[in-house]
Amino acid sequence: MKSKYKYLILIAITIIASILIYNYIESSTQVDVYDDVLNTQNAKENEILANTNYSIDNPNVILNPYDVSPLSALVIFQTKDLSTATVTIKGKDDDEDIVNTFLPSKEHILPIYGLYPDYENTVIVSSSDEEKVLTIKTGALPDDVKNGTKVNDENTGTEFYFTTSENGKPTGYDKNGNVRWYLTKNYKWEFNRLSNGHILLGNDNLISEPYYSMGLIEMDMLGKIYFEYNIPGGYHHDVYELNNGN
Repeated sequence: MKSKYKYLILIAITIIASILIYNYIESSTQVDVYDDVLNTQNAKENEILANTNYSIDNPNVILNPYDVSPLSALVIFQTKDLSTATVTIKGKDDDEDIVNTFLPSKEHILPIYGLYPDYENTVIVSSSDEEKVLTIKTGALPDDVKNGTKVNDENTGTEFYFTTSENGKPTGYDKNGNVRWYLTKNYKWEFNRLSNGHILLGNDNLISEPYYSMGLIEMDMLGKIYFEYNIPGGYHHDVYELNNGN
């Protein structure tokens, strides 16, 4: 009988010790904590759009509004009446101007992308009978983003070439090999343009080296993320948009 009590006491001591050790480890072990990117960007967007009361003569110009697309910007202003805004990014050397016209509005939140790095970019914004010439200064390229040395001679327009690589960042090149767009995070693998104009890329969280991402992100050229898809088993290399948009 005594041996039975000793056995029960030993079990109780083991359980108590296990609980104490578990609580100690749980309270003292440091874990990595990450902010949810969608919540972070929503908070930043709310801050950006809290005040849109700017004029075309004095617009609010925000370079890299979502902190991941340094050669992109937002231009924000209001007009008294509905008006159609047009943005022209002036090309240098023999690059063609990039021109985009937007739907009529009174509140204009205009995405700008295709700026040159380390350059005072000339951007012309026009609306109705008004025009504003802006100078948007960008920073230099990081060491791991390089200008191209050879491009397809058949490209004579203003469309860009996009590329990703295992150890590089998603990058867009113009017909002369100049970097005109890139992301600061390592979103890997295939660069997909969706039917809604967004892009689909592997996210920058790995579940297994060297290249199994946790899933996919859908974003626009400004770097704003709309959806994040976690995929059991991970994602790498290929993804396709079906005719129904799935």
